Amino acid sequence: VLTQELSIDPDSLLKKIKQWYDGYNFTKSNPETVYNPFSVLSFMQNREFGNYWFSTGTPTFLTKKLKEQQIYKIEGVEADELALGKSEIENLDIITLLFQTGYLTIKEKVAFDIFALGYPNEEVKNALLRSLLVEYACTPDSQAKPLVSKLQRAFARNDLPAVFQCLNALLAKIPYDIFEDHLESYYHSILYLTFSLLGYYTQAEVHTSIGRIDAVVETADHIFILEFKVNDKAEKAMQQIKDRKYYQRYLDQDKPIYLIGVACNQKEINEYLVEALEV
Repeated sequence: VLTQELSIDPDSLLKKIKQWYDGYNFTKSNPETVYNPFSVLSFMQNREFGNYWFSTGTPTFLTKKLKEQQIYKIEGVEADELALGKSEIENLDIITLLFQTGYLTIKEKVAFDIFALGYPNEEVKNALLRSLLVEYACTPDSQAKPLVSKLQRAFARNDLPAVFQCLNALLAKIPYDIFEDHLESYYHSILYLTFSLLGYYTQAEVHTSIGRIDAVVETADHIFILEFKVNDKAEKAMQQIKDRKYYQRYLDQDKPIYLIGVACNQKEINEYLVEALEV
């Protein structure tokens, strides 16, 4: 019945349920993962994929702590076995707390007693990133979520003026005095969180052998490579994309590739350049 209601074949449905609600591993020695039973039951009842676990409570304390420490990238963070088992609440590390409360889980053992951590599943990743964006952008979720959705649709229809209108709407909410001392890093945090929420075809801060691309957005029909510069020129951002050949790894995709250099000041994205890659 579910497959008919959701217009999806059984194998794809099971794969998507696993992607959204499986992935918890707390044992350090056993690679087997477990599902979140509350979320699975909620999905079966509501017949749609959603962030059911987060509906039981918003992690405001955690997101405020992460913002205070300027932590917004937690996928792949490493921790030792001793830290993961600590229980002294007064001196509890934020990464340990995220692990013990289920926002992070063990992904792999990378050394004798060192473990790589990550989001257990799409439900937790999506909900925590949204909560962090709300915290960093000083924007209520009722406004942030529609803006991210508009941004996603703007990219899908190749409407770049609408893309930057959405980004500026997010940046406009931030009081300047919050981040005047570390403007560039704060901009990067907002952009990283926003682009990470766009979907599976979007990557923020992509590492290559010759540098780090700020964002890559791949839709059904196009690939957009974006480089941002704060208090600088869009030409410089564009030149960096070209000099470091950020587009090279995407040439086999058989899609038009757009290079986008973006300049930001204290209040907004004030300039951008777009070039279609000629190959």
